[in-house]
Amino acid sequence: MPTVKEHVRNLLDNLPDNISWKQLRHELWVMEQIEQANAEIARGETIPHEQVMKEVDEWFAKLNRRRTQKRISKKLARAS
Repeated sequence: MPTVKEHVRNLLDNLPDNISWKQLRHELWVMEQIEQANAEIARGETIPHEQVMKEVDEWFAKLNRRRTQKRISKKLARAS
């Protein structure tokens, strides 16, 4: 497995010569995030897609209930 130094060398070799410091920091951050994700995957620390979709659906349902309750509360307040 390549070392961090080797990864950075490879990254630098493939970046344009006129890259800004800000862009370079972003590229390094992205590289680090990918490495962390790969390590989590290797350790089996992932969540199945189906579970993620279920949690997202539950979150949206809860959000929609809150919005509906707020609309009802506003209508009741105006009717009073």
